Amino acid sequence: MDAMFLPDVTDWEGNRWWPWRAVEDWEGALRALCRDEGISFQTIQPTVDTANAVFILDRRFVVKISPPWEAETLPVERELLEFLEQKPAIPAPRLLASGIFEDRIAWPYLIAEYLPGEGFDRVREGMDRGNLLAVARRMGEIIRDFADIDPGAFSTFSPPAGTWREFFARGKNKAIEALREDRRLPESLRGNLLDFLEANSVEELVDGPSVLHHADFEPEHVLLVETQGRWGISGLIDYADARVGLREFEWSAAYRRVLDGDSEAMRAFLAGYDPGYRDESFCLKCLVVYLTDGEPGLVGWLCYELERAGYPINTVQELQDRLFPPISWE
Repeated sequence: MDAMFLPDVTDWEGNRWWPWRAVEDWEGALRALCRDEGISFQTIQPTVDTANAVFILDRRFVVKISPPWEAETLPVERELLEFLEQKPAIPAPRLLASGIFEDRIAWPYLIAEYLPGEGFDRVREGMDRGNLLAVARRMGEIIRDFADIDPGAFSTFSPPAGTWREFFARGKNKAIEALREDRRLPESLRGNLLDFLEANSVEELVDGPSVLHHADFEPEHVLLVETQGRWGISGLIDYADARVGLREFEWSAAYRRVLDGDSEAMRAFLAGYDPGYRDESFCLKCLVVYLTDGEPGLVGWLCYELERAGYPINTVQELQDRLFPPISWE
C-alpha cells in the first residue's frame, strides 16, 4: 500500500506511543485495512488498552493492531481464537480476519466479532449477592474448561525451561533482589518478607501439571449482560497473553484482581473449577504465586495494595490476609 496513514514513530522506548492512539490518528489506516478485508463501518470507538491500538467499529467488530514489541502476542491470540470456535462453553469472540498492515512498518492486526456486555468491574458492586456468587462459579467453570485444553495442540505454547520448582526459585530470587534494592515498603514488612522468602523453600509449595491459562484474567476482560434482572457472562476476551502455567496462577489472579479478595465469591469460583477442591494452604499458595511469579514491579504493586488497605500491614500473615483472606471450606 503506497499511502502512509500513520505518524512516523521513532521513539518506541519512550512514551510517545501511549497518547498516539486517538481516532483521528488511526481512522485512515482503519478504513484502508477494513476495506482490504471487505468490512465497512460508520463509527469508531477507541478502547483503553495499555499495549495495543484497539478500536470498536459499529459495535460489531473489534480491531486490534500491535506495535512492534507486542507483535509476537497476536499469533497466540489468533491461534487460540481459531481453536476456541470448537469450544462453545468458552465464550470467546469469533476471529474474522488477521494479517499485516504495511504503513511505514509492518503492523500485525486481527479483527474479531464484538461481544456485547459490561466489564465485571463495572457491575460487580451493583449485583445482588446470589447473582455475584453464581457469576463467580461460572467464571470457575470457564477457566477450568480453558485449562482442560491440551497446550500441545498449539504451536505457540511451551512451559518455562526446567521444572516449576526451578521457575519459582528464580522468581523468589527476583523478589528478594527487588525487596533489597527498593526500600519503599515499611521496613517492618520489607524485613519480614525477606525473612519469609529467604528462610522458607516457598518454591516447593506450588506444583502440579502444566495447564493452559489465560494469564490476563482481569475483571474488565469478563463481560456480562443483564437479562430479566440477572447478570450472566457473555464473554471472556483478550487472549494475547495466554501461556502454559499452573492452575494456581489463574486462581491467584481470580482471587486478588477479579473478585477483589471476596472469600465467599472465591469459594464459589473454586466450586465451579473443581467442586471437590479443599486445601487449607490455598491462601498461602496464592501469596507465593503473587510474590514469586517473576513479574516486574513487585514492590510497586505491594505499595499500591498497602495504600488501598488504609491500615498498617507489618507481617507476612497480615499481608496474606489482606490480599487473600481466609476461605471457609465448610
